[in-house]
Amino acid sequence: MSAPANQGLAARLARLSPRQRAALAGRLAAADGPALRPRPGPRDRFPLGMDQERLWVLDQLAPGTTTYTLGYGLRVLGDFDRALFTRATDALTQRHELLRCGAESEDGRPVLRLHPDRRADLTWTDLTTDGAPRGPEEVERRRQEFIAAQVARPFDLAADPVLRLAVAKIAEGDHQIVETMPHSFTDQHSYVRLNDELLEFYRAFAEDRPPRLADLPVQFGDWSHWQREHFAGPHGRRHREFWRTFLEGVPEHLALPYDHSPYTDDHAGEHHNFTLDSTVGKAFFDRAREARTTPATAMTAAYAALLHERTGRRDLVIGIPTSTRSEPGSEPLIGFLLTSIPLRIRLPEAPTPRDVLAATAAAAGAVADHREVPFGEIVEAGAPGRAADRYPLLQTMLVQLDIDGSRSLELPGAEVYANAVPEGISTMDLTTAWWRVDDVVYGRIEYRTALFEHATVAALADRLLQLVEQFAYRPDEPLRRPLPLPPAPVASLLGAADHGPPAPDPEAGRTLERVTAVWCEILGTTAAAPDDIFFTSGGTSMLAVRLAHRLRADGFTVALKDVFTRPTPAGLAGLLGARRHPAPAATRPFRP
Repeated sequence: MSAPANQGLAARLARLSPRQRAALAGRLAAADGPALRPRPGPRDRFPLGMDQERLWVLDQLAPGTTTYTLGYGLRVLGDFDRALFTRATDALTQRHELLRCGAESEDGRPVLRLHPDRRADLTWTDLTTDGAPRGPEEVERRRQEFIAAQVARPFDLAADPVLRLAVAKIAEGDHQIVETMPHSFTDQHSYVRLNDELLEFYRAFAEDRPPRLADLPVQFGDWSHWQREHFAGPHGRRHREFWRTFLEGVPEHLALPYDHSPYTDDHAGEHHNFTLDSTVGKAFFDRAREARTTPATAMTAAYAALLHERTGRRDLVIGIPTSTRSEPGSEPLIGFLLTSIPLRIRLPEAPTPRDVLAATAAAAGAVADHREVPFGEIVEAGAPGRAADRYPLLQTMLVQLDIDGSRSLELPGAEVYANAVPEGISTMDLTTAWWRVDDVVYGRIEYRTALFEHATVAALADRLLQLVEQFAYRPDEPLRRPLPLPPAPVASLLGAADHGPPAPDPEAGRTLERVTAVWCEILGTTAAAPDDIFFTSGGTSMLAVRLAHRLRADGFTVALKDVFTRPTPAGLAGLLGARRHPAPAATRPFRP
């Protein structure tokens, strides 16, 4: 196909809606790999989904934290029957195998194990029992405290039920439900599906009728088995080759306008909310239609313009979450069926909004046929460096949602409202979200408070709204000249701190020899130099898990994080040797 024909195809693909792209991807997948079907063999044990496995690795890096916990809230005003809700919860967990599973480790490899009789973790709290009269402000304070207490509880992925529901009576006829799950077991679409089915089970039991739910032709374990089979052959190789080419030479870091060092594992987060003026919004989306692009592409272009102005970069990477549900039968599943696409946008000198929109449309068209590739596969293809305190390839995400404002949730004798459950976490450095409710467009920037001051984020939101207006009314006016910023740091402060000289090890030679032997075994190689870097020698995150597991089996005290912060045989051996033979207390350096 000629270059003009390729460009025309890319432009047509870029104009497809997300639903149309998913349908096209499903048709292509059906012709390019195995069909999704019930998996062969025993059903009590199956692999994790490939993106689910990525989040499992992140949990191993920071066990006992709530960084990757996702919450959802329901407020029930009116009659609420505890027995019916308990029955509905049990029915839901029986319908979906994944809700009765735990992620266990077998020889350093994760596996999902089905516990047939496992139920959801359902608890009840009555906040009205003290009998003290309370006004609306006190009721709201107690409700918020209750929500915060639930999202602060971490999950043990191997031992805990992965669906946790806490119900609080906060006043007569007023109940707050907080649902929390490990993000590796759910996504936003799954939460919507979960609550639709949960409330339908409740209504069905209340009305003494069968639930009006479609049969599930497959379970999550069938999908995860299919996904691995799908990407193991020529289909996977084709996608990996695309991403290897697409990401060649991509900058490793984007110099976001940090107020503090970006190298920290503190993921505490806050939100800054804003609303797009309805007149400006209509003009903006009209401009997108005139340019034959989608609203999603136009919103991405506005964010790319903001990043260009604030970083000075013309080679930008924005993470775009993408559903991996195009295969027939996957739509009703509950689970983590989501990947992150690094959309690389390359801008010309002194770009105008029209230039940015064209570049964004070209990037979207280029990745249109590669949007469901597991992020781990993309990372391996792009081969970026790894660090325990940095997400590979991505520092900022853009999330876009369309919400049906007319959609209502009801129970017999009660009204139900979905409400926010702030987790107080930001997994990315910056995540900007747009969502449309009918004709109103809302925005939110989620940010890590260890990296940014609120005033900085508020200024970013204000400038983003100004850029949307410029795109709408002045598309040929050049963007502001980028603000001067210091260059991005090239070394992790966490890693630098960990790379200080270890305490003397009397058996250093034998420790290095053993670490090198295990290293070579895991990587399938015959030799390794002391300063070889694990992740540029063929190592992956999952192989790092296996390396840590094998070293623990040899008696070393080692965590997965150690492999990331000491990624050479010499560095890892020095750390492990120091732990076996710490310096005597009298000779240890004083640390205030």
